[in-house]
Amino acid sequence: MGYCDIKAIEECLAEYHERIAAVIMECLHGAVKYALESIIALPSDLTSDRTSTEIQYSRAVYDLCKKYNILFIADEVRQGAGKTGKFFGYQNLGEDVKPDIVAMGKSMAGGFYPCSYIVGTDEVMSLVGTGEMASTFGNTPLGCAATHATLDLIDEPGYMDRGPFLGAWFQREADKWRKEYTFILDAVSCGTDMCLYIDESNPTVTGRKIAALCNLKGMLVTSFTNRVRMSPPLVLTDEEMTRGMEILKEALDEVTEYDDVPGMMWTGPE
Repeated sequence: MGYCDIKAIEECLAEYHERIAAVIMECLHGAVKYALESIIALPSDLTSDRTSTEIQYSRAVYDLCKKYNILFIADEVRQGAGKTGKFFGYQNLGEDVKPDIVAMGKSMAGGFYPCSYIVGTDEVMSLVGTGEMASTFGNTPLGCAATHATLDLIDEPGYMDRGPFLGAWFQREADKWRKEYTFILDAVSCGTDMCLYIDESNPTVTGRKIAALCNLKGMLVTSFTNRVRMSPPLVLTDEEMTRGMEILKEALDEVTEYDDVPGMMWTGPE
């Protein structure tokens, strides 16, 4: 079932809703273009419609869950804590959207301590009895203190504006690179989640090779087959953002100059 294919999810839930307890999804993450190309033909310069199309899809899934009495679980582990300009990514779907369960993690403790949280409606959370859900390291004082400090920072005026600001910065630069480098298929950003899609038909250019060059130059990025993904924190300074874009540009310039780059080979499962 293709992402952003509203018809497909509608048909699925209509036929199987009695067997489906819940739908869990990341409501906004910026990968809409390539998902949609498997369904309909899209213009190569698709930009502003990405986010609105993704919001329409996620909102449709939410409405379908309500229609068929299916729990809607918002995955905010990656895009929560202000990365999209709102505290939760699902808040981009409308003020009336209230997930049954919200899963949080990663940046909720500012990267200082590994914490995860689950919140939900009274109707859902009251189903869990005493002792039915536990964690060996749950409720650690250090994790709680890190989370409180992070929330205080997020509450500062203008802090959550940083995500869209940095995302727009990346998009401006990356749109120029698309014209300069024929191997860049597309560049997408959703707040501080940023990604370059790479045409790997030329064996001298791969997403992992570009990522390896960035890593050697001092900027850690996530690499996959045919893409290079970055997800910097909101506390990234303008100077750090400038240097990060310089390193990425250097990697794009140099990727065809080397046969092999340390770290470019993936040894894990595909």
